[in-house]
Amino acid sequence: EGFAAFCSITAKSVSFNGSENTAPVLDCDNPDDVAWLESEMQDKRVTISGSGTLDGEEFDTFYEWWDSGEPSNGKLILDIPGASGGRILTGSWQLPTFSLTGNKGEKVQVEISLGSNGALAKTNNA
Repeated sequence: EGFAAFCSITAKSVSFNGSENTAPVLDCDNPDDVAWLESEMQDKRVTISGSGTLDGEEFDTFYEWWDSGEPSNGKLILDIPGASGGRILTGSWQLPTFSLTGNKGEKVQVEISLGSNGALAKTNNA
């Protein structure tokens, strides 16, 4: 499967998110002590945000993806050599947010937010 970068997106950020499930754990040897909270990771998601000047040809791509509500396969590339920490995350992504802004006399700006849809495969960037 071939992938292409979005020309419109020139500023990017990535967040690795998760939710915790916490529970207090009592020390049975010292029941009067305040309980410590223990936590377990409940779920995980990677989100990508991007913005830039809208390339008019990409409007339909963004709109149709958002309108379908369906995930699409893609890659997140940390574009440095693998030996230096470069990685590629491949998987299914959703487009829940697609925004356009603009002022009179200026080019239209686009902002998108992608969310991972299930597990991502991590490989080294060659």
